[in-house]
Amino acid sequence: MLARGSKGSDVSELQLNLMKLGFNPGACSGFYDARTEEAVMIFQKENGIPISGITDRNTEERIYQLLRRMSINATGDGSRLSQNPRRKCDRMEPSPCRTISP
Repeated sequence: MLARGSKGSDVSELQLNLMKLGFNPGACSGFYDARTEEAVMIFQKENGIPISGITDRNTEERIYQLLRRMSINATGDGSRLSQNPRRKCDRMEPSPCRTISP
């Protein structure tokens, strides 16, 4: 489980994966800050997951389910999208972002 204040490579991977799915967590810093939390909340809202801003098991499973689907569509074989999330994250251009509407 990841939440605001968490840090490390797991957070970097989460940030990269959110970016791949079109949810802008800000910089891939490896620090679970307010922008990462907001991106997780938007992801949860759009995927029918209870909104907490915490990357719990349900949220993580849905992220990977969507990434696998993207990978299969892109490569035809389901191969992994990124072997080193931090390195890829540094080069990646952000996708169009979603925002929470009031």
